Amino acid sequence: MHQNPLQNAGRNSHHSQKTRANRDNRTQTRRHSARTFPVGGFASPALAGLPNLPPTLPTEYVIPSGVVEGAAVALDMLDAGVLTHTDKGFSPTMMVEQSMSKWFASLTHDLQFFAPDLFMTNDLGNVTHDMDEEGAKKQFGVESEKTLTFAVSFAAWHWFTLQERCEALEAKVPGLGETAIRWLDTHIHPLMTAVTPNFTLYAAQHVYWYGEDDESEAVEEILAMGEDPEDMDLYTRADFDASFPKVAYAAAEKLDRDALTNLLSHPDREVADLAALLLEEKPEDGVGGSYLQQFCDDHMPVLEPAICIGWSSADDTVQIVDDYFNRESECGGTDLHAMWVVEQSAEGITKGRQTVEKFVAEIKKIEKVLSFIAVIDKTREREDY
Repeated sequence: MHQNPLQNAGRNSHHSQKTRANRDNRTQTRRHSARTFPVGGFASPALAGLPNLPPTLPTEYVIPSGVVEGAAVALDMLDAGVLTHTDKGFSPTMMVEQSMSKWFASLTHDLQFFAPDLFMTNDLGNVTHDMDEEGAKKQFGVESEKTLTFAVSFAAWHWFTLQERCEALEAKVPGLGETAIRWLDTHIHPLMTAVTPNFTLYAAQHVYWYGEDDESEAVEEILAMGEDPEDMDLYTRADFDASFPKVAYAAAEKLDRDALTNLLSHPDREVADLAALLLEEKPEDGVGGSYLQQFCDDHMPVLEPAICIGWSSADDTVQIVDDYFNRESECGGTDLHAMWVVEQSAEGITKGRQTVEKFVAEIKKIEKVLSFIAVIDKTREREDY
């Protein structure tokens, strides 16, 4: 099975009866980043300018926090030619925020299925108290003491199902639907935490079956405690297999590059256009950024999926991911799906923006493939789980 970059959720031998708290009513507060430059946000009016002070007052003690740092980043952006908002009434921080906000909006305005948010901070320690700052700098090849961190979260998600479109594609060209699902798994998971049937199997393994392929170990433990498994509300591998066909969670690349290339001249335009998209290579190294968990000793799961994709409206996706994220939320977590660290300089800002542009470009490829192989599930759309 395709391995998702997530951590073991721990042991839980039966289906939880709890309902996961929604965004407004979490069972535990998530760890949010203390970000200096929330793109799209606004600086405090207190930072708009310095007050008139008596000449004898030591100004080094009264400069509002963030002004010096904001000015340094603004100057670097000016040198990079990307400080586009320099209104006289703006503080340096506001110039940075507004310039980055407009730029990111120009990149993402035509996205239909994903709603990414971009954040930037010049203090790695503000991302989380447990950040291994040196490890993060080493990962991204940054030697400078001063850094900028770009990070992406997702503000909302949509529900999709695969069965209808993929079975139709299989009827046209055997192997095409399955190959498309395989492409989706190999492209989406390096970029973000997303619910797919592949992810849902992973979630079932780690919530119900102690990380194993079925419930055998869970049954052994129940028996060892002197209890009867029949009396437990145990979700089994048979339950999963009755809900999801293997093609959904363990899709194979049935059509290789030569076969897909031959489909470019297929008389059915849908087949030809999808084949062209499936010839796209996986994202290059570094474009997907890193998960925050990589630099933290604490368990730091991503608690908000970027998108939710099931097999059918009747499958067990909601039950399984409900239990998975409910378990994960008990120990806190993050809403950041990807992060990149660059040097705080004109060159570093240029590099960071170029990487974010590539990240968004990959999301757009995924959207195009989704438009061929999935449909929005209106029975689950915007459902809290």
